[in-house]
Amino acid sequence: MKRLLIIVFLLIACSAYASSPYFNAGYSGNYWGDNLVTNPGFETGDLTGWTTSPTDGTASVVTGQAQSETYAVSLATTTGSLGVVQNMSVSEGDELKLSGWTKKGAATNVQLRFYGCTGLDEYYSNTSSTYVQYVYYYTVPAGCSTITVQFRNDYNGTTAYGDSMSVRKKL
Repeated sequence: MKRLLIIVFLLIACSAYASSPYFNAGYSGNYWGDNLVTNPGFETGDLTGWTTSPTDGTASVVTGQAQSETYAVSLATTTGSLGVVQNMSVSEGDELKLSGWTKKGAATNVQLRFYGCTGLDEYYSNTSSTYVQYVYYYTVPAGCSTITVQFRNDYNGTTAYGDSMSVRKKL
């Protein structure tokens, strides 16, 4: 009898696991594809894949300020605004998860922005001196083929940090 109960228990447990989304390879839930951002965590040790815009200050990749791994981008303004941007190709109907980590450093606050398509002009301003993640979900409308991610510091004579930028398509 004890053996029969163990067998029944194992069959029920295996059946429940096999029907879970973690086991079923065909599951179409909230799984996200590869990151479309080139050098999202600045782990190349430089700004590969990123363009500086606007350019009032120094954008550099630094150690000791990373949210994860080793490197982060540092935006040290002089008298105006400084940012790093990257464009990526998307298609109509793509469901996207946009995210990034920022901290203000000596800045009053820092911005993470996603823009480029109709209805997509998302700003996130972080006033924390510790890293905070911003996440935004977006469905690409008809006629849109490119979106832009921008990390920006608009505060004169200050420094801000960003890391782990991400744009992922839903599978």
